[in-house]
Amino acid sequence: MRILISILPILIFLAMLVIVDVQKLIRFRILIYCFLYGIFISALSYVLGGFIYNQIILIQGLNSAYFSLLVVPIMEESLKIFLIIILIRKQVLHNPLTALFSGIAIGLGFSIVGNIFMLKSMQNIGTVFLILRGISTAFNQGLLTGITSLLIIQFSQKFGFKLLRSFVSAVLVASLLHSISNYLFANIILSLFVNILFLLITIFLIMKIETKKIGE
Repeated sequence: MRILISILPILIFLAMLVIVDVQKLIRFRILIYCFLYGIFISALSYVLGGFIYNQIILIQGLNSAYFSLLVVPIMEESLKIFLIIILIRKQVLHNPLTALFSGIAIGLGFSIVGNIFMLKSMQNIGTVFLILRGISTAFNQGLLTGITSLLIIQFSQKFGFKLLRSFVSAVLVASLLHSISNYLFANIILSLFVNILFLLITIFLIMKIETKKIGE
């Protein structure tokens, strides 16, 4: 029951994503594939992260802050966006909005595993916190990955970047935002502010894209 409560906001966000796509810019099954990929990548990130931390950080005596603020963001953002690169190369994603929606779906899937691991490490937490945590991770992971995916197409189409250069540029931006989010996450007010900022950025980008389409 606790797991269901914690992931319910994420599933609601996913349903809203499908509803918002009134023009059916992207196939439903692609969104589901992206969502499932996010779940897989999240589990893989925990395994890889644990290995890197135990075999490199602890053995070398490095500061664990470097791990959470540098290693984890780059690793996670690279893995999340890998599928977006494949979909762009196969021309499944052909415009910024399809990339945005796919990225959000990946981020939402990614956040589910994080919530489940959080429940195992924090047993004595209330229902309200579970709901707030679910909303926070849905916004944080979903919107961040969506923005990163959108940037890849924008870098490629608008600035003429090669796909690899677009990938690296977008991952660096996402990793920086991810690091800031990790640093602020302990403070619920600041974390809420970051999530609202991600939401406003997403809305701004969508409006800008739609305005451009109307102008054309």
